[in-house]
Amino acid sequence: MAAGAEGGLFINVEKLDMRKYARRPALGMALADYLLHVEHNPRKALELCAEATENAEYKAWWWKTRLGKCYYKLGLYRDSEKQVSEP
Repeated sequence: MAAGAEGGLFINVEKLDMRKYARRPALGMALADYLLHVEHNPRKALELCAEATENAEYKAWWWKTRLGKCYYKLGLYRDSEKQVSEP
């Protein structure tokens, strides 16, 4: 099936270069939410969020909350709590 066709893949997540999307915040944010809520792939979303958080010098609250959500969905509750409770 063609990409985007009914029942087919929309994005082949395994082939994406997460560093590339981490350097483009608006696109990266949309992709992170897509990975979490549509693809249900918290591991790939975690990869993207970790890379983007590093690019933002650990100062962007949005990426830190998404990191927390990724950790939560992976069952890493203490790591999740650390992300959302740090200033």
